[in-house]
Amino acid sequence: MFLGNLTDKQYNEVEAVRNSDLGKIKKSINHYLSTDKAEEKESFRIGRAFHCFLLEPAIFELEAVIIPDSFDKRSNERKAQWQAWEDAKMLIVKQSELDNFKRMKESLLTHPKIRNILENSSNEGAYTATIEGVECKAKVDIFNKGFIFDLKTTEDASPEAMSKFITNWDTSRQLTFYEDIVKANGIAVNGVGIIAVEKKAPFNVGVYAIDNATLDHGRAGYKKILKKLADYNASLSTDSPAYGGYSTEIEVLVAKPWYFYEN
Repeated sequence: MFLGNLTDKQYNEVEAVRNSDLGKIKKSINHYLSTDKAEEKESFRIGRAFHCFLLEPAIFELEAVIIPDSFDKRSNERKAQWQAWEDAKMLIVKQSELDNFKRMKESLLTHPKIRNILENSSNEGAYTATIEGVECKAKVDIFNKGFIFDLKTTEDASPEAMSKFITNWDTSRQLTFYEDIVKANGIAVNGVGIIAVEKKAPFNVGVYAIDNATLDHGRAGYKKILKKLADYNASLSTDSPAYGGYSTEIEVLVAKPWYFYEN
C-alpha cells in the first residue's frame, strides 16, 4: 500500500518491519523484540536532519530546532530541554550543521546528474507490502522515472570509500528490500542507486549504481532474515515456540587470527 508522504513521526507509527529492523532480527529475535530505547547516534541525528532539510523542506521548517554551537547539555535545565526535544521527535540542528547543510545542498545541485535526479523526482514516499509472510515498510528517499535512489551522508563519498560503505552497512540489502516493497505495490522499478554527500568540506558528492551480484546477495540476505522472523512468529502458536536468542547449541569458540601472532 502506498501511504503517501509521511513524516518520520507518522512513519514510525506504522506497524511493520523496516530496514533497520533487519539487522536486529539477523543478530537475534530477542534484539528485534527488545523494547529498550537505543540512543540515537550522532551521525544518525545529522543524517535524519539533512534528509528532511533537502527532501522535505516544509517539514524541516516545522520540526527543526536550530541551536547555537555553544549549547551546553551539561546543565540540568539544558539537559531537560534536549530530552524534551528528543521525546517530541524534533530535529535538533546546531547552527554550524545548518550552515553545512546549505553547502551540502549546493554541492549536490552543482553535480549535473544529481541535480537532474533531484529536480525531476518525487521524494519520501512510504510503502508497505507483505514479503515472505511478514508485513514490511519502506520510506523511499528519491524516486525518479522508475529508479530508486537512497541519500547517504558520509565522511568520504569517493568510490573507494563508498564500496566499503555499502559492504559495512549492507546497503544492497536495504535497496533491494525497498525495491521489492515498491514493486509489490504494482509500481515498475528500473533500478536502484545511491547519492552520497560528504558532511564536511569539501562536501564532495557522488552518484552510484551497485552491481547485480551485490544486489542479488543483499536480496537473498533480507529474505533469509524475514523468513527467520516468519518462522519464529509461526512457532508461537505451537507447543514448541522457537528460541529467540543466539543458539540452543553449545558453540565452539576460536580465537581471531591475530591472537596466534602475539608473543
